[in-house]
Amino acid sequence: MKKINFMFGGVATGMVACALLCAPRAASAAETVYYIDSALSSITLSGQAFGLNFSPLAAGGDVAFLSGTIKADLNGGVLTFSGGSSIVASLNPAAPFTWPPDSAVNGVQNYGMLGQGTVPGYGFAQISGIYRDIILDINSGTAQDGAAPSGMALGFDSGALDYSILINSNPFQVNQTSSPLNDGNNAANTTASLVSLNGTGLYGDTLYLPISMTTEGSNRGEVWTGVIVATVPEPSTLALVGVGIVGLLTMRGRRSH
Repeated sequence: MKKINFMFGGVATGMVACALLCAPRAASAAETVYYIDSALSSITLSGQAFGLNFSPLAAGGDVAFLSGTIKADLNGGVLTFSGGSSIVASLNPAAPFTWPPDSAVNGVQNYGMLGQGTVPGYGFAQISGIYRDIILDINSGTAQDGAAPSGMALGFDSGALDYSILINSNPFQVNQTSSPLNDGNNAANTTASLVSLNGTGLYGDTLYLPISMTTEGSNRGEVWTGVIVATVPEPSTLALVGVGIVGLLTMRGRRSH
C-alpha cells in the first residue's frame, strides 16, 4: 500500500508543479513577451531630403523586415508599454546597396534610399542614403483589441544614416554619417488602423500592431509605416520539465509496485 501511495503522491507532486508553471495569468498586470514573426512584420520607409522625394536605391530597398521581442504589461486585455522591447530591422535582401562613390558601408544595411532632382541654388542633386543598424523600442502607450494604439511612442535604441550627395555629378558630400538616429529621436505612432489582440497572454496569443510615424533630421524627413505581428511562444522548457517529472515519478512508482 505504501508503494501505491508513493506512486500517486509523486504523480500529484509533478502535476502540481506542472499546473503552477502552466497556470493562466492572474487578473493583475503581468509582463508579457511577444516574439515577432519576421515573415509577417515589416516597415516601409518613405520621405524626402532637401525637398527631393525618396525612392529605393534598389528594388525592395525601402522595406525592412523585423524580428525581436515586444514586452508590455497585460491587464484586462490592455497592453501597456514602458520600454524593454527590442524590434530589430533585418538585413535588407537588396543589400549591399550601390551608391556613389560605391564605397562600403559598415553595419547591417536596413534601407537604401535615393532622392534626385534639381535643388534651387545648387543644381541637379543625387542624394543616396543608407539606414543601418536600426533597433526600435516602444517607450509608452497602450494597445487593445479593436482600437488604434493610444499614446504610443517609439524610439530608436540604435541606428544611423550614411549618405552621399552629388551635385551636377560632382562630389559634394560623400561618405557622410549623420547624427545617430537614437539621438533623442522618439516618434509618436499616429496610425488610425486598429490593433488586433487576443489579450490572454498565453501561448498562441497574437498581437497585430500597426505602425505609422514620422521623424525629422537635418534637411530631411522620414515616414515609417508598417505592421508588427507577434505571438506568445510555446510553453517554456520549465513547463516541459514539470511534465517530465510526472512521467519519471510514474515510472518509478510502477517499478516499485
